[in-house]
Amino acid sequence: MQPGDFKRKYRFRSRTDNRLTFAIAIIVSIIAFLLIVYYL
Repeated sequence: MQPGDFKRKYRFRSRTDNRLTFAIAIIVSIIAFLLIVYYL
């Protein structure tokens, strides 16, 4: 596989999964914040 193919595939995937990845990051940060607050 050429680097160009990988970049094109990654760009396509990141465009489709961008919102999902953003939501997952927010959820993980919220869970981490709640755990920190709970244990403090």
